[in-house]
Amino acid sequence: MKIIPSDVNDRNSILKDDYFYLVKDPKHKLESFHYTAWCKDANIKSLIDIQRKHIPMIRNIIKRFGYHFSIAACNYKVLIHFPPNFWRLHIHFVAKNHKIPEATPNDAVFDAYDVIRNITEDEDFYLNRVKICKL
Repeated sequence: MKIIPSDVNDRNSILKDDYFYLVKDPKHKLESFHYTAWCKDANIKSLIDIQRKHIPMIRNIIKRFGYHFSIAACNYKVLIHFPPNFWRLHIHFVAKNHKIPEATPNDAVFDAYDVIRNITEDEDFYLNRVKICKL
């Protein structure tokens, strides 16, 4: 089980706060940017571990991303996928023109704003709805 890429640390972070490291994703391209915010808390492994108390830190990293790059929220997507490739919560910031790989099931990618709304309304929303496979 992969936990977190080895290059995600203070030194390689573009932006960091008490909860996240923001790094350039290996899939980043000039014509279609891709950044990933990695949660510092090892106990938050994926979408199903997010609780209401985590919403402010997620909102904050989304806001800081936009400020840092001077990008309006309408010009990029914020995504979380499940199951993750690495079992540490990470949030993808991608250009509006970013194409989800065809091999990725439609029900595996979640808009972070929907995640925030759904967890605010029902803390167990994703725990009760996503397909959970045994590792």
